[in-house]
Amino acid sequence: MKRYYKASCISKDGEEKIFEWSNSVRNKSDGSMDYLVLIGIDVTQKELIQKEILQQKEELELIFNYSKDGIAILDLNTKLLNFNNSFM
Repeated sequence: MKRYYKASCISKDGEEKIFEWSNSVRNKSDGSMDYLVLIGIDVTQKELIQKEILQQKEELELIFNYSKDGIAILDLNTKLLNFNNSFM
């Protein structure tokens, strides 16, 4: 059975690092454990970028929803996709 985890740790330089890792037990033919496979990937940059994107998304939603100026979102064919209350 493979299991996935996410954990953070502090490097010797004092930086927080975030890892996604998985482990899997390999069994012998009699069912007893033969060995354990561990794989870890540093996802610190990915997590920081996702956090920044989420913050920007929330900021844009606030601007869109509470702006006194009318804002409309159109697709490339000028089809109206969304608009704020001020646009109405």
